[in-house]
Amino acid sequence: MSLDLEKANLLNGILTISTDDGFISISEKTATEEELVWFEEFKQAYPEGKSITVSLDEAKSIKIKQLDDRCKEVIFYEFYSDADGEEKLYGLEYENQIRIESIANDLKFAKLAGQTLPDVSYYPQSAGCKTYTGEQFLKLASDAKMWVYNNVNKYKDVLKPAVEACETVEEVDAITWDTEIPQ
Repeated sequence: MSLDLEKANLLNGILTISTDDGFISISEKTATEEELVWFEEFKQAYPEGKSITVSLDEAKSIKIKQLDDRCKEVIFYEFYSDADGEEKLYGLEYENQIRIESIANDLKFAKLAGQTLPDVSYYPQSAGCKTYTGEQFLKLASDAKMWVYNNVNKYKDVLKPAVEACETVEEVDAITWDTEIPQ
């Protein structure tokens, strides 16, 4: 399927396509192979970019997609915990989130059954394999859960509603992941 260049715009790595129902926004970072072809089509047709005025709805759609992508990046790659007394960087890609939660659940069940918690071997991103006591690992899991929770809430409960409440494109453009929104 070919991209209708008249209905498309590329801004800050987000391809926005006008539809009868509104807009579709696609991030180049998460695009499928077919969607990446659309990015290339657009770039070939407009190597210097397309000079058009962005509507408020389009600006909001693009900004919300950018913030959603940034939220996922922050969760996956910037998690720190001092569960063992020393702050270390941990990865929280989906497989790591599942593994941490699974190990933590096993430890919680053992604790409820009155069993001695076993040690757990786990890899922080900033070091080789490390052995944690069961209690240390439970703290690591709690820190991970709070990191995800806090960042998802920052996106869904603070930044996304702030973008939706904007009344001008300039207000939308001013919001970034680091914007402090008074609550």
